[in-house]
Amino acid sequence: MTIKEQLFQELENAPMPVLAEVLDFLRFLQSKQPKVDFMEFAGMASDLGDIMDEIVAEAEANRQLDLGREDRA
Repeated sequence: MTIKEQLFQELENAPMPVLAEVLDFLRFLQSKQPKVDFMEFAGMASDLGDIMDEIVAEAEANRQLDLGREDRA
């Protein structure tokens, strides 16, 4: 039996005051969980290589500009 099935079974037999307290506690626990969508995170992670390439290219372009300035000085 899964955890969810066990919870449903226990909830069937619980008195109303306990159900209200369980609901409040469940909502409290859910509010503490980060609201990160896994697919959104996976999408961001898949873009990481492109972002790193852009950062490296920009750093190299800036380095070349600095080298050019040093040569003219």
